[in-house]
Amino acid sequence: MDVNSTLEIVTGLTAAQKRLPSKLFYDDNGTALFRKITEAPEYYLTTCEKEILRKNADFILDQMENRPFNLIELGAGDGSKASLLIKKAMTRPNFRSYYAYDISKKALEELEANLEKSFPDLEPHLVIADYTTSLEELDIPSQESNIFLFLGSSIGNFSPSQASLFLEKLSHKMKDGDFLLVGFDLKKAERILYKAYNDSQGLTAEFNLNLLLRLNREYGANFNIENFKHVEIYNPGLGAMESYLLSLKEQTVYFEDLNLEIHFQQDEMIHTELSYKFSVEDIENLVKDTSLKALSFLFDHKRYFVSVLFHRRSLH
Repeated sequence: MDVNSTLEIVTGLTAAQKRLPSKLFYDDNGTALFRKITEAPEYYLTTCEKEILRKNADFILDQMENRPFNLIELGAGDGSKASLLIKKAMTRPNFRSYYAYDISKKALEELEANLEKSFPDLEPHLVIADYTTSLEELDIPSQESNIFLFLGSSIGNFSPSQASLFLEKLSHKMKDGDFLLVGFDLKKAERILYKAYNDSQGLTAEFNLNLLLRLNREYGANFNIENFKHVEIYNPGLGAMESYLLSLKEQTVYFEDLNLEIHFQQDEMIHTELSYKFSVEDIENLVKDTSLKALSFLFDHKRYFVSVLFHRRSLH
């Protein structure tokens, strides 16, 4: 791992409320597990977002009119959602290419194989990058217009202030006439949320615990995952699902590569992820002080999820 990730791990595990950055989920095993989670019947987010994209692909692409354009996806994963737009874009003479940025090498390898099979004439640009910390450094094509994609409700992993800052930074990578499509998971009954984050196959629990296995492998830690339990809590004050790993006993974990000991009390928890849920008003508040303006709110038929199409505007 890089120096920044190492610092985040040490700082997080030595804090009063222990925490680990959620980007650590996506090693090879975590990436494969997350793909399985998206296929679980309780995990409605992917199904709802794909419905929106199928229904609105032409409308989204029509915003480019006759201008040459690229599709640019942050956190592409296996590209299954973006492919719904690529399929339509490939029929348009003004479509130039697809750029995908992801932190997971395995995800990009799978994406490349999927694209080659589905779109053999496409010449995609696939880049391993941690866009959450180095957005300014991303090499974004500037000669054509761009439609940026930030799908899957990944925006919910930021706090509201972080999300606003991220969207504003992203807008600085955009030109006038560019668009941004962002997926937001909407607020809904707690029982639906709990099922989505505690699937009957135990995939979400395995995904969360895989964080500890990654630390064992990459930092020489000696976590015993039998001593930890996956916990999901809905925080109504935040409007967010909170993911934790609960220590089932008092224990000490040693990181050989860092010469570091971390002590856990029984029932002490490691915070691993926040997944904010939104109302339309929440979304509007996120961008009210940014250079982005919402053009369209695109809902699935259950109104569980919304894809918002933003365009860049001048604040002056």
